[in-house]
Amino acid sequence: MATKIDITPEGSILRVRVEGTIKPHLNGGDLGELARVLGVCAEHECEGILFDISCATVVIGTLDMYRVGTALADQMTPGVKIAVYYNPDSTKEDPFFELVTQNRGILYRAFSAESEALRWLNASR
Repeated sequence: MATKIDITPEGSILRVRVEGTIKPHLNGGDLGELARVLGVCAEHECEGILFDISCATVVIGTLDMYRVGTALADQMTPGVKIAVYYNPDSTKEDPFFELVTQNRGILYRAFSAESEALRWLNASR
C-alpha cells in the first residue's frame, strides 16, 4: 500500500495523518514528506505537530531511527512539540527514537492514545 499523508492545520496544532507503510530512508522518500510537514508547520506558525500513525505500518531499523532522529533535529523549528499517536496492536513503540530526538533538543513523545498526545501537546501553552 502506498503511503498517504493528510496535513491539516487545526489552530496551533498541525495534524498529520499517515496511512500505509512508513519506511524512512535518507535518500528522499518519507524524509522528503517530513520536510514538507515541517514546512507547513512553519508556514502556519504551529506550536505542535500530531502525527497520527495509528493506521500505518512502520518499517524501520535502529540505525535508521538514529539517522531520522538526527535529520529531524537539523530541520526542526526550536520549541515545536511533536507527538506521535500509534496503534499499540500494530506498531511497537521504541524508546530509542524518543531518546535520540530528545538528546538533540526536540520536544518529542509517543503515545498509544490520541487524547494523551493532544493533552501533552496542549500543556504549558
